[in-house]
Amino acid sequence: MTIREIEELSGMPRANIRFYEAEGLLRPDRDTNGYRNYSEEDLRILQKIRLLRALHVSLENIRQVASGKRHLEDVLSFHLRALRDQEEDHRSSREICEKLCVEQAEFASFDAVPYLDLLEKDPAGEDIGFEKYGSDAAYPWQRFFARELDLSIYGLIWSCFLSLGMHVNIRELSVGMMILGIVMQILLLILVEPFLLCLTGTTPGKCLFGFRVAATEGRRLTWREALGRTWQVLKQGYGLQIPIYEWICLYRSYQACKAGKLLGWEEESRITKSSCRLPVRGILYVAVSAFLAAAGFFIWQAGAIPQNRGELTRR
Repeated sequence: MTIREIEELSGMPRANIRFYEAEGLLRPDRDTNGYRNYSEEDLRILQKIRLLRALHVSLENIRQVASGKRHLEDVLSFHLRALRDQEEDHRSSREICEKLCVEQAEFASFDAVPYLDLLEKDPAGEDIGFEKYGSDAAYPWQRFFARELDLSIYGLIWSCFLSLGMHVNIRELSVGMMILGIVMQILLLILVEPFLLCLTGTTPGKCLFGFRVAATEGRRLTWREALGRTWQVLKQGYGLQIPIYEWICLYRSYQACKAGKLLGWEEESRITKSSCRLPVRGILYVAVSAFLAAAGFFIWQAGAIPQNRGELTRR
């Protein structure tokens, strides 16, 4: 069956199907024309994945079960214990809410200390009821501009290397050198962004807009998880920056994000946004973009200055 058919039968978006295929959970055959041909077994696997993900089983556990490294019963037993722990946390919160309602507590007058004392600490040492990770963020345009700012920084680093390190006149670059510049920009993104995400949970562009990236359970991404996320963004979101195809991928990602659908690189991560007025972040974005443009201009000028190759004379 085609991707459209299996998308309709499984009830799963195409981006997610491609993601699971990239993760090795699906291995569809190829027709003579090169198109994927999904089987009934592929459909059953997708339905199983959809069910387990709906139960909040992690993708890593699903991968281990599918590969035979772990038994489904063991994974579900462990997951069931975690759900019971969460249920106990919710029970404590529900009891305190009921107590506040019975006592007809008013915000201006009630004493919170006795109720705080009733709250137990969770295993991470955080108070039950605190909003730990924030809310999932859509904000397609802000996320796009955050990514573009990061790409501008990587492009500026490459320009700085060419101009100041190699003394190349950037304004006279050949088509081949321009293509090389795009490739180097991508390589810098792949090298730097995973390190920033696993270390700080954000990047310069994301930080400016208040975005943070974490695993679905709230912890920091590992380097491998961050690398996989960055690669999926480049491949599915930016089409590896291939002309025309890049804008098609961007448009598809925008429509999916706007519709609240889960993007292919968000299976094992979530992006949250801190509260801050958009005009403030917009002003900061314009200021930083202007600074990068000015820095790029001076770097280009430096590369255009002929390099001194001899001693200065009086003439």
